[in-house]
Amino acid sequence: MSTWNDLWKKIWNVWVESRIRPWGGSSGLIIPSSINAVQGPVLIHKEKSTLLVLFLNAPLDEFLEFIKGKLEEALEDMGPIGEVIDEREEKALINILFVAKALKQRSSDDFKDIVGDPDDIRGIFSGISEEIFAYLELLSRSKKIVEREYHWERLKETVKFAIKSLENLIKKGSKQKTLKIS
Repeated sequence: MSTWNDLWKKIWNVWVESRIRPWGGSSGLIIPSSINAVQGPVLIHKEKSTLLVLFLNAPLDEFLEFIKGKLEEALEDMGPIGEVIDEREEKALINILFVAKALKQRSSDDFKDIVGDPDDIRGIFSGISEEIFAYLELLSRSKKIVEREYHWERLKETVKFAIKSLENLIKKGSKQKTLKIS
């Protein structure tokens, strides 16, 4: 359990520790050759003794599934808000921040591997990440519990919307694959 001020300091540390950087060679993260991954930027997130590496150039369907899973996990952990924040809520906020950073980075992708209009996907990714960042900032600046509750609920609604949007993209992608095969 921590206070809101403590939480934002901790999230700032996570923000600094979670970074996007290239991998391979001496300039970036060295990935074992046993991992078959596309070379490119990665988002690194260190939480306690766990190092999570998200390959931002992963195939779009894998990326969408991973991001959707992180948001669903965060939504489950988002309880009612109070003066003190518990570990589950803290974990939820960190996952949401992680997803927002990944979506923002991926929104600049060229999306050569998709059939539809890449601008639609860029817009969805960018819109979701910007809205999440906005509510996180509003939460961090909220001094009164009423304001905090309002922004918390709006953040929850944004996460629900993001999950639905990602589900639609996943369904649309699987339909296009089916059409390509037949």
